[in-house]
Amino acid sequence: MKHPHFAGLLAAGLLMTLSSVSASATDISIQQDVNGQALRIVASKDQYAGAIYSVTYRGTEYIDHYDHGRELQSASSFDGLGECFNPTEAGSSKDGTGSSSTSILISAYASGNTLQTTNNMAFWIYPGSNYVNSCGQMWYVSPLSGHIFSKTVTIGYQGIPNLIRYSASFTPAENHNSATFEAATGYMPPSFSQFLAYNPKTRHLSVLSDGPGEQATPVILATTNGLNAMGVISPGLPQASYPNLGYGRFRFPSTTKWNCVYRATNILAGDTYTYNCFIAIGTVDEVMAAENRLVQSTSQPSPLFRFYNGKDHLLTAIYTEGASAGYQFEGTTMHVYPNAIDSGMEPIYRCREGNHDHFLSTRQDCEGQRYEGQYGFISSHSRPGYSALYRLYNSSVGDHMSTTNPDEGTNHGYRVEGILGYVN
Repeated sequence: MKHPHFAGLLAAGLLMTLSSVSASATDISIQQDVNGQALRIVASKDQYAGAIYSVTYRGTEYIDHYDHGRELQSASSFDGLGECFNPTEAGSSKDGTGSSSTSILISAYASGNTLQTTNNMAFWIYPGSNYVNSCGQMWYVSPLSGHIFSKTVTIGYQGIPNLIRYSASFTPAENHNSATFEAATGYMPPSFSQFLAYNPKTRHLSVLSDGPGEQATPVILATTNGLNAMGVISPGLPQASYPNLGYGRFRFPSTTKWNCVYRATNILAGDTYTYNCFIAIGTVDEVMAAENRLVQSTSQPSPLFRFYNGKDHLLTAIYTEGASAGYQFEGTTMHVYPNAIDSGMEPIYRCREGNHDHFLSTRQDCEGQRYEGQYGFISSHSRPGYSALYRLYNSSVGDHMSTTNPDEGTNHGYRVEGILGYVN
């Protein structure tokens, strides 16, 4: 969590308006009609290295971007060091209110309702600094962490127009015992002073104390009249190992903040850790309705259909993809969830080796082969009603297949490579 600077900000109780954000030629933005009004998200390529500094809806600005520690952005910390080892998307504390960022933007793309960026995150505390929060002098020598951060932000999800999907991927540069991933955080104008906790599973809304800190229930920050609100929810929170953590709220003299936080252990350099946070926007009632619909949609798995054309087994969520390409339909192999229903879920990816060999992997890098997308999530451990999902390979034809019945492969020259996870 960043400690904000306070000079020069709006007085508490004032809403920021569209006119308070000056567009730059290096901005990238996406916009979508939501209930008859434009919802616009803007990221800065130069000033904030791809971080989002503006979210506007119905004439109201939802994001405070006074310095490089605020914005709608992501960060990480390791081994309990907090800000003392804190790669940050938007830049370093030394960047202050300046027009450039120590973080280095690698790529940025915006089209339709989707925005994607990748950057090399700067350490929040600049090397050589003597930080006030008992870090001592920073021991790292480069202002760049070497930690690569990528995000995909999409307006609208599963037919819910006022829901923003924020998918954050962190690739650390070195091994660590533990990590805290602030998958998403939003700094908001001080007029968003009403802190609420909402559990869409029980439909229970309650006043949330100032904290500060995390708790287990999704948070909503709203204006006192309830007409402007932003809430965050993630199907993977709270994590089983951290049942009382996940959603934070903080109040400062000149800004308020929410965050969506994941934790992991045994961090390996080069591995990628991906988390999805969903941000709902509108009135308090509209935010609650969006979160209700999300919970309903994430509880329903979707089928994957298996096709075969004599040399390639293809799994797809779209029947016509296989049928129109000349493949023969073999049946429904498994079901996947669009989001993690709990912390025991893992992503499953579609990959391709060479020109035709489609296969499944739990690794986003597709084990060095071509990445074709993410199907969804499967269980990482056995559960009642779930079956093991095996991956097999036939070297004579160069074809992978995935099945819950390995005998159908081993009886035809395929060998088992391992269990990918568990499916229903």
